[in-house]
Amino acid sequence: KPLNLSFQGVDHFRNQIGFVKLTENDNTTTLLKIAEIVKKMFQEKDINIDDKVLKPHLTFMKLSKSPKLQKQGVKKIDSSVFANFKNHYFGDELMNRLDLCSMLKKKQPNGYYHCESSIIVGDKKGAEP
Repeated sequence: KPLNLSFQGVDHFRNQIGFVKLTENDNTTTLLKIAEIVKKMFQEKDINIDDKVLKPHLTFMKLSKSPKLQKQGVKKIDSSVFANFKNHYFGDELMNRLDLCSMLKKKQPNGYYHCESSIIVGDKKGAEP
């Protein structure tokens, strides 16, 4: 069945990346269980993976993607910029496809990570090709 994921509040990674947080609920738990199963499958196949804790999120600001700001000497995102959205409810997103992407390979022309494989979740009518 498709997962209905809710997004509320903003945070940052080391003041370099601004993101919208995934609300913790049963669907979040299911998503994290899926990730753990995939991780175990990779380990069983001796596929090298990192041990970073998965923190599902939606990135909306990435300092490394703004050379103009970097040239101006901006080294960190001032979290006060998005302080008004600290608890803002951004809405729900129905997850209908799970992509296995490489962050090491060249990105696609549209800026999305290289997609190794996809799994349709739930109703196939709602999924992108």
